[in-house]
Amino acid sequence: LLFLKNVSADCGGSLQCDSCSGCGGTQSCTTYGTFTTGQCSGACIDITCQIGTGQQATGNYTQRDGQTYWTPQGNYPNTVCTSICGNPEICPSSQSCISETYTRSCSPPGCGGSDPPSDPTSTPTPTPPSSVLLLGNLQQDIDAVAASNLCSQTSNLPLNPNGFTINVTNTAAPSTMYNTAYTIDGWWVNTKSTGSTYTVTLDLSNQGGEINYACSCPAPLDPSNPYLCRYTGVSSPNNQVNFYLKEYNLSNDSWFQVFGGNLFGRYGVSNNIPYTFCSLYDNCQAALTAPLPGSGNLYSSGFAIANTNSTHSISSSNSEGYGHSFLHLGEREENVNSYAVSTDLNQLNFDYFRNLAKDEIHSVGDGEDLEPLLSDWTSNAWWNNDETNFVEVYGNVNIDETQGFNLTDGQSLVVFVHGNLILDDSDISNGDLNKITSVDVGSFLAFFVSGDILITADVGYELNPLSPTVPIVSNINSNIEGVFVADHDLIIQSKTEVGEVPPDRKFIGSGTFVSATENFR
Repeated sequence: LLFLKNVSADCGGSLQCDSCSGCGGTQSCTTYGTFTTGQCSGACIDITCQIGTGQQATGNYTQRDGQTYWTPQGNYPNTVCTSICGNPEICPSSQSCISETYTRSCSPPGCGGSDPPSDPTSTPTPTPPSSVLLLGNLQQDIDAVAASNLCSQTSNLPLNPNGFTINVTNTAAPSTMYNTAYTIDGWWVNTKSTGSTYTVTLDLSNQGGEINYACSCPAPLDPSNPYLCRYTGVSSPNNQVNFYLKEYNLSNDSWFQVFGGNLFGRYGVSNNIPYTFCSLYDNCQAALTAPLPGSGNLYSSGFAIANTNSTHSISSSNSEGYGHSFLHLGEREENVNSYAVSTDLNQLNFDYFRNLAKDEIHSVGDGEDLEPLLSDWTSNAWWNNDETNFVEVYGNVNIDETQGFNLTDGQSLVVFVHGNLILDDSDISNGDLNKITSVDVGSFLAFFVSGDILITADVGYELNPLSPTVPIVSNINSNIEGVFVADHDLIIQSKTEVGEVPPDRKFIGSGTFVSATENFR
């Protein structure tokens, strides 16, 4: 790994402490912040860290067990700080977080004392005056709901993200802006006006560090910008103006990859692989096409293929000059990042496959939306366990985990849908292991759809942005199995498309997924 020399950092921007217990007790405090690398060079970093006004801590970076640690000099014990200098090929600027935990003596309210000023890492914070009229904090959303015009939840889980602002305006005079003050416990503003109403806006767009937070309750003003949310009509005084947030990692926006297979795109293949983020974690394979799970054969990964004549129509990175950097893993040796353009892909549409079945099709539906049960079909007189069964449905088809589309014991089914196919997880509270469709070895399941195929935002595993490889991609862990061919769009829906807060769920599909004529997204 390559690292930076002569970095300065503002790590006094955030301070969190647990509560005191008993007079003369102790509490554990953590101060943290970010530094921004500007170049990648050298093997050791000398760092000067601005702790507070007129206070500095200096230290050195050392490398141990493949990680980089900050070892401060002076009275700064128990400090651990990891750093990665981004993509070693591109070396873009990146950010890393410094966190330091220490123990200090303290006196809770009512004990006749206060925190001693001797702690070199603490920065005094203002105390809200007795006349403060609006007060709140930022909290992690576990079950927040909106009641009236404010949100609340069952437990307090305060957060102190780096780089947020809160603006307060008077509803009757929007040009009047009030400046907020911050403490380790939240934010406050003295509006100097009782009986009035206010607009309170939270802006999280200037955060730094590995994990960012996005608005959850209240919801973002614009689903495409999860970092801006607002309360309106907030009465004064009010001490419960809390914003509830969820984790959202900018480096890991929605992306896809293929294991052990090719990608075909009539108009191109474009997918921004989050190399810098992925390279931080074990088992995260930062490539558009990766080897089969569990395979030691690096040549089992596929190729990106397109009908276009332009090499720019295939890309795995939006960094200028590096569009083909992450088509394959670097260990693929002589054919790493190979691809093909100017090909002649056959256009096999819905009608083509439908005509192959000819008169063996059994028709169901009358044009209305249908939620079929597989057991209704397998119990019918026309079902044959020894042959492929062809079913034609007129109308949109909706399938979730309750409808039993799990093919076993050599069963074979091909469904032609004159409409759209929607695949959904109807009860995500039931756990992440819901399989919408599954196919045992020796069985077969295929859907050919004249319209769109939509896999909803609820299908997949709840994702911890710090554990992107969990669960491992495998047939056992797949949410949907089979062959899925759409004459129009094949859509794996994101949360922003339905007005929800990222991160998106981790969808694992096993089989063949095709958008025959338009878009795969």
